[in-house]
Amino acid sequence: MENNLKNKAKFFSQYWDQKVLTGIPVDKPSTFRRLNHQNIQKGIMYSFLELRSLSNINNEDIKELAIILCVDWEESKEFTRLLSAGYKRIYDLLGDPISYGEFVFAIDYLRSKGYALLYNGLSVEDQIEYRWIKIK
Repeated sequence: MENNLKNKAKFFSQYWDQKVLTGIPVDKPSTFRRLNHQNIQKGIMYSFLELRSLSNINNEDIKELAIILCVDWEESKEFTRLLSAGYKRIYDLLGDPISYGEFVFAIDYLRSKGYALLYNGLSVEDQIEYRWIKIK
């Protein structure tokens, strides 16, 4: 995926209405804005999202994933471990115990909590290199 403003805006839209936008030139350092159209217009070229690493997932989110995926605690932890390694093939690895719908819902849940995830073939490392995100 090419590093351009159109692709960056599409990527940002996944985190819409979350308070993860930062790096706008008129703001003080470490100021976070809600991601919406007004704030994007203030400096999408310079701004980035500050997201959470899956390797630091909290117990509350692991419990919620276990509910979403209808699996136990250990399987939920394994799911997040595999996700943090990149989930291009994760559904193939876990596909039997979970449905595709549950898998997609789990990914959406993690994004709604501000976790950095693979996007359209772009790894978290690539997103960092493109300066679209920073990890908290």
